[in-house]
Amino acid sequence: MLGIVGCSSIEPTQQPYQQITSIQQLPEQYRAHPRYIAPKGTKNGIKNGTISQGRTYTVPIKNGLGEGNLDIFYPNGQLHSRTPLVNGYAQGWSEGYDIQGVLKTKVLYKDSKTIRLQIYDNKGNLVKDITD
Repeated sequence: MLGIVGCSSIEPTQQPYQQITSIQQLPEQYRAHPRYIAPKGTKNGIKNGTISQGRTYTVPIKNGLGEGNLDIFYPNGQLHSRTPLVNGYAQGWSEGYDIQGVLKTKVLYKDSKTIRLQIYDNKGNLVKDITD
């Protein structure tokens, strides 16, 4: 099993997220996205796999690194998150969805570091926009 992290579905009412006012207050696992390096010997193309809680993923591989969208799916096939990768690093807006497909989070990454987090309510409305 690979340590793949996508944009998580953070509940806007979940403690401690409703009190967070800066990126530095986020739990460490949400402040950066690990570089996606394919297992040795992985050929260029689409890599598929299974991660925690029965979720699956697809990621394009180029020269041993993730290059394109890392998509993670719930066991029912619904998109959980989509994170753009450039040279293995998260770069740009990652989106996280609940199991019904409602947008829950958007994370803006620059060189795999979180620089902005947006949290949405159960109807997909923006409720919090966090930057440093």
